[in-house]
Amino acid sequence: MSIVNMNLSNAGRNEINSMQPPKALKSRILFCLSIIIFFVSPAFSDGLMVRGEAIVIDGDTLTINGRNIRLNGIAAPELNEKGGQSAKYSMERILKGKIIKCSLSGQKSYRRHIGTCWLGQLDIAAVLIAQGKARDCPRYSLNRYKALETSDSRRLILPRYCQKNNALIFMTIRIAYATSLVFRMGSDQT
Repeated sequence: MSIVNMNLSNAGRNEINSMQPPKALKSRILFCLSIIIFFVSPAFSDGLMVRGEAIVIDGDTLTINGRNIRLNGIAAPELNEKGGQSAKYSMERILKGKIIKCSLSGQKSYRRHIGTCWLGQLDIAAVLIAQGKARDCPRYSLNRYKALETSDSRRLILPRYCQKNNALIFMTIRIAYATSLVFRMGSDQT
């Protein structure tokens, strides 16, 4: 009986193997799926997470791995304005020699990617505002940092672009921010 059982099991394996696609087809399918995932995944589209050591450009702009990143939702003085050099110096002290991560929104401003950046669990924009080196930019932050403003922060000039109140812009930014939070929470697992 064992010889009959062995023959049946070999015959069964041959039938199962003939129902599966050839290895070349499997490879093509896997390749196509990986290409689709690459282009659809937020990690590889404009909603990108960037990690690395930062080079500080000014109080609200930095460069990581060759990408210029504008911190979302804050307004720091320009380098030639009162407080501009101090804001840059503060960001340099915070970030010097440390690895940070930034979640890019997919939007750009003056050839800079817009993003929210963290040093560990600290939101870098929040730290700058709490230190009095930048202001909350309500047009883009939806007042996310307003409570962190100090008397020094409030003495800084709030640029006109932060003061515009356009409901459509607020809704677009709210959706982009919510999307970046979902992406950030998912990427913290790595």
